[in-house]
Order: sequence, then structure tokens, then C-alpha cells
Amino acid sequence: MMLTLTKAEMLAYWRRALALAPGSEGCTVTVSGGFTSDAGLERAVRMWYLNLLDTAPPALLPTVDIGLDIITEPCAEGCSRLHWQRGDLRRVLWVRLDQWVTGTAPIADGSDARQALARLASPFGMPGNHQPLAAFTPEGLVVAPAAVVASVDSFVAVADPGPEVYTLDESLLATVTSDALRVGTAT
Repeated sequence: MMLTLTKAEMLAYWRRALALAPGSEGCTVTVSGGFTSDAGLERAVRMWYLNLLDTAPPALLPTVDIGLDIITEPCAEGCSRLHWQRGDLRRVLWVRLDQWVTGTAPIADGSDARQALARLASPFGMPGNHQPLAAFTPEGLVVAPAAVVASVDSFVAVADPGPEVYTLDESLLATVTSDALRVGTAT
């Protein structure tokens, strides 16, 4: 089940999960010195959440389809580069142009993407509408085949709702461990 928690609610959950919150045992405790760990805890929670957005199964995360907001720009014969204005997207999951029969998951920038894009130089290496290509390059997301004037039917991405809101499947809360706290507070 998808949950949306405020920053305060998520911090309270972490305190309970990591036994950082004092329990109510019928006694009174007065703190006269010490330090606050809220800033460190907030940083750990945020880093944990951003890591989830980057790595967890997409079905457990907030996704958006912004196909109508994508701008296409021809970049080579039969290819287009996609542009978007939203800065809250963490990873692109799926792209489908209006002319394609099916969509595709983008290939991350790296050797696989370079090899796939290198095949585009040959007419025999150009993908078709039944098996399209989307690959990240240092310049952006390249898709093929693409008409000179292409439009995007679907562009699904994992979105970060911002530092004040945490949207996720409740099963991901089981990953809150002291290890996550150490990673988030490391400098």
C-alpha cells in the first residue's frame, strides 16, 4: 500500500524504528545537557529515501507520466533527443513515442548505450517501431526510430516529491535499519 508521510511523520517513524525515541515507562526524564541529532537524522532519512528512489522497484515508488510535457528535438537521421523541464525526476523508467508499437526502458549511459547508438549509423542497425531504442548519453536521452516531428505518448519516471514529503510503499519501511542511519550521517 502506498503511503505519503510528512517529514515529521517519517522522522518519528525512524526514531521509533531505531529506538531513538524515549519510551513511556511511567517515569520522568529531564535532559540538562547533550546534543540534538535531528539534523543528522534528517540527512540520513533524506539520503535513504533518495537511494530508494534510485534503486527500489518502481511499483513501490511514486511515478509520473509526463509524456505530454516532453519536447523532442531531431539529433540525427531517424533519432530524436528528449527534453523535459521537471527537475524532480530521479530516473526514467519507460518511453513510448506516438509512432512506436511498444515502449522501452532507457539504457543507462555507458558502454551498452554507446554500442546501441553506434549501430544507428547503419540502416541495418536502426531499431524499428516494434523494438525501439532509448539510450542516455552525456547530452541527454536519445530515442530511435523517431520521425522529424515526433511526439511522446508516454514518459514514465520516478519522481521525488521533495524533502518535506515521503511517498513510498509501506513495505520499504522495513529497510529502515541502523545501517541506513550510518550511511546517511557519513561525511
